Amino acid sequence: MGRRTSPHRLVWEYFYGDCANTKETVYRNCGNLFCIQPDHLLAGDQKTMSNIKRKRGGVTGISETEAREIWNLKNKMRKKEIAKKYDVSLNVVSMVHCKRTHKYLHDE
Repeated sequence: MGRRTSPHRLVWEYFYGDCANTKETVYRNCGNLFCIQPDHLLAGDQKTMSNIKRKRGGVTGISETEAREIWNLKNKMRKKEIAKKYDVSLNVVSMVHCKRTHKYLHDE
């Protein structure tokens, strides 16, 4: 039995070749956990990926300001409309609304 490989890593390897190092991770920079679009994928070591995530607003890829605005639109607009307005996935909107990301914003 072979090793398990994530779908986004398989897509990366199909389009860009094997990662140079087996410790490299493949990261989805769009914030959609199910995304496998090749142009949304980045590869690098864990430290590099953590720095990229932090600069782009965490796993969601949105800024603190955008997260606050999305949070404030909860119960005022449909999630689908919010996602379209901010050009993010429904998953990103749900993550903000369910306090799975940018948790510190909800305490203010």
